[in-house]
Formats: sequence, C-alpha cells, structure tokens
Amino acid sequence: MVDKEKKFLLAVDFGSTSLVACIFDLKTNLLVKASTKVPYIHLPEGGLEINPEELWDAFVNTMKNALKKAEISALNIKAFGFCTQRGTFMLWNKNNGEPYTNFISWQDNRCRNVVDRMNHCWTKKAINVFGTIMYTLLRQTRFLLMKAINFEANQASMKLIHFFDDNPDIKQAAYEGDVLFGTIDTYIIWRLSKRKLHLTDISCASGTAMFDPYLRKWSDICPLLFDVSLSVFPELTDTSGHILDVPEEIFGASFPLTSVVADTQATVFGLNGFNAGDACAVLGTGSFLMVNTGNYCHASVKGVYPQIGWQIKDEVALICEGNITGIAPSIEWAREIGLYENVNELSDFVKTVEGTDGMYFIPAFNGLSAPYRDPFACTGFIGIKRNGTKVQMARAVCEGIAFRFLEMYNVMREETHIPFEPVIRLCGGISKNDFIMELISSLADCTIERAYNHDTSCLGAACLAGLAAGVWKDKEEMMQHTQKPTIIKPDPILKQRYLPIYKEWKTAAKRCLKWYT
Repeated sequence: MVDKEKKFLLAVDFGSTSLVACIFDLKTNLLVKASTKVPYIHLPEGGLEINPEELWDAFVNTMKNALKKAEISALNIKAFGFCTQRGTFMLWNKNNGEPYTNFISWQDNRCRNVVDRMNHCWTKKAINVFGTIMYTLLRQTRFLLMKAINFEANQASMKLIHFFDDNPDIKQAAYEGDVLFGTIDTYIIWRLSKRKLHLTDISCASGTAMFDPYLRKWSDICPLLFDVSLSVFPELTDTSGHILDVPEEIFGASFPLTSVVADTQATVFGLNGFNAGDACAVLGTGSFLMVNTGNYCHASVKGVYPQIGWQIKDEVALICEGNITGIAPSIEWAREIGLYENVNELSDFVKTVEGTDGMYFIPAFNGLSAPYRDPFACTGFIGIKRNGTKVQMARAVCEGIAFRFLEMYNVMREETHIPFEPVIRLCGGISKNDFIMELISSLADCTIERAYNHDTSCLGAACLAGLAAGVWKDKEEMMQHTQKPTIIKPDPILKQRYLPIYKEWKTAAKRCLKWYT
C-alpha cells in the first residue's frame, strides 16, 4: 500500500457505454483505470433506462476497484471529480426519496411522437414568432435561438413530456412541488450528501435543453411546456469548487468532491480547449464537435447549439456544439456485416485501394444532424457497381465519416464568426483511424492534435477537481504537465483530390433525406 501522505486525483466518467474510474498523479499521468458496462435496461419501442440503485452500486464498486488496482486507499485522494453523460434523468419523491422513474437515457427514443407533436404545436409556433419579432427589433442572439428552436428526440425535455403524458398523477405531484428532477450528477450528489443536496453543475444543466445559456438559469419556457414549477429542478453550482466531502463510510475515508461536469465539456477541458476559437472533438460512442466561443453565446439556425463549457468562480466559458450522429454505429455496422474484421487495422485496410470507384456512404443511422436537421434521413450506399469490393465499401464508410465531420466543422466556422485556430484537438476511439484523421485534416486545412490519453473526459474532470483543490495555481501551470499529442498535418494534394469527391458525396447525401416520412 502506498504511503498515505502521497496524493492522487480520482475521476469517474459516467459514459454512454461504460462507467470508468481513473486515478491520476498530480502531474496528470494516468496510473490505473477500472471500468464496468453501464447497466442499461432495454425496453420496447426504443426505450432505454438505467436502474438508479444499479448505477449507484456500479459507481461505488468501480471506484473501489480503481483504488485497489492502484494499491492506494481513500486517504490518498487529494480531490475527486466526475463527469456524466448529459440529458439522462430521473424523477424521485422530494419527501421520502422513492424513485418515480428509472434513469431515462438520452438515447431513449420513445418520445418520437411527442417530438413531432411539439414541433407542430401552437406553443412552439408562438415561441418562434416571438423570437422572430424580438430578434428583428433588438438583434439579440438570444431571440434568434427562440426563432430557430426545434425539438429533438435526444432532449430531456421531450422525454419528460412523454413521461408526464403517461403518468398524469406524477405530473400533478410535480405541479404541487413534491417531485425532484435530476440528471445523473444530481442523483449522485444527492446520494453522497445523504439526501441533503439537490444540485447540478451548470454544464450538466445546459445539456438538458431546459436551460437558458444566456441568462444562465433554468428556462422560463419550462413551465409553459410541462405545467410544473421550476422548483422541481436542482440548484445550480459551479463546475469546479468544493461541493461536499464524500462520507467516510463509503470508501473508508473522506475526501472532497471538487468537480462535477458534463462529459463533452470535460473533454474540451481535458484537451486544453481553453481559448475562444479552440476546436475540440470526441469521436466515440457519441461524436461531438465543440468550439470554445469565449463569452459569446452562439445561436444557430442550422442545428448547432450553445452550451456552458464550465464555470469556475467568475470565469464562464461558452461553447458551440454539434452532435455528429451515426458515426460510431456506422463503424460497428460495417464490421458486423463483414466489410472488415479488426477496427485497429481498418485504416491500413482501406488504404490498400486507391478509391471507392464512385461509391458513397451516408452515415445516417440516427438521421442527419446539422446542417440537414433531418431525423428521417436514411443510411445509404449510393453508386455501388457490380465489381465493387468490400474494401471499397469500407473505404466509403470511412470517407463518409470524414465528410460528415467536415460538414459540421464548416457550419460552425461559417456561423460563429469567431476566428478558429488552425488546429482541431481530437480524442475517442475513431480518432485512432489515421485514414479518417488525414482526410479531415486535409479537407479542413487544419492540423490534427490527437490526444495521447483517450480517457480525456476523466482527465478533464480530474483537472477541474485538482484546480479547485489547489494542486495547481492556474490552468497554465496545469498545462505544463499535459502529455504531447500525435500531430497530423494537412496534405494539400489529398485535399485537391478529394474536393470533387466531397462535392459528389453531398449530392448523394441529399438523396437520403426525408426517407422515412
């Protein structure tokens, strides 16, 4: 066992696939990690839930496993932080703590009919008209966001309406103030505080689609949508700062929780995306492109959206984010149908051919997000020839992923009017694919910095926790310990070759729109 005077940082990531606990030294070197699968419950009609007790047990056991692997105890923990998947929520009774629901995952699709209803309801039209009028008069981007507001199935707001539709008695209890709403971070804080604290970090709140990033508070639109009091929502707290002391009886000693943050925002922090114009991306189970917009809150008409990156005392970082749907499912599907065998060899495999012979792949298993904003788009191969091969099809899949990333990047670059740094910082399993990275780098004309440590969200949570605990005096000192990334430079010849291919791919993508309507 390590001397109890030696200190470490503990971080947990409640991801969409796995729950991961990482232990870092005070120079941010990863020492050990432990993980377990998120205990999902699959239900009919696209339902996806998590039993809160099972998630709590997985959280505690995974942390204990990490401490055991590192051969340290809770006494060695200088600070603890965690990050969570966003938009996953539950409801429980304010008085006795009994749950009304399991956690309803952000991937749960049972609310699709609600989304369609809400996008055609008078309330939404009134919000759009009001936003149009106020934006015309005042030119404030807050009203542009109201003008362009569109509801989507991954938003917690839509799932909450769906649940209340099916459970009017619980809706009445919420109206009377007897219900508590909480995302994963809220519930974990509530349990760690022995049911005393009903809190959420401001970055997690901004990921619910029920938060006003301009006024930095729960949106006044919520009572109009749900007919419930804002009192059901948790109090807001800083991303980095002392939140509570973990009870001694759980891990054998108490240590401070000093950071709670949403997972994609934790990734931006872990990739050192601290300045306006810094572009960061995670290409994993979920694929997101995030650009730090400084103190500017961007409103989009093409489907990207503003989020709170983090709040540290008076410092508030805002980001513009886009969800690039269908990326990981496309890679998995291509393997499942036999286009390739080993994901670690996919890049080398697709480089064995010069091209796809005019074949294009549109990765739209979950529809197409910005700039199309079409949940009814279909995945498709277009231009398949009789002599087409598996390797050509696999290459088309990789190209389609790079093209979708480029589309999202171009939307952000055109809309935000913020000078971008000529660098994209990337992490996640798909970022290990050199072919995709080289294509993105060349077409975007940017240097790719691929993270050394792909547990970047855990790293971000640990760094935020360490800052609050005084491990470093500021972010600049913290960055001195950052592991050097892999550098991928743009190839102008590759860019010139692929520009006409990208143009044809965009034509192919339009053929897949509105397929399921």
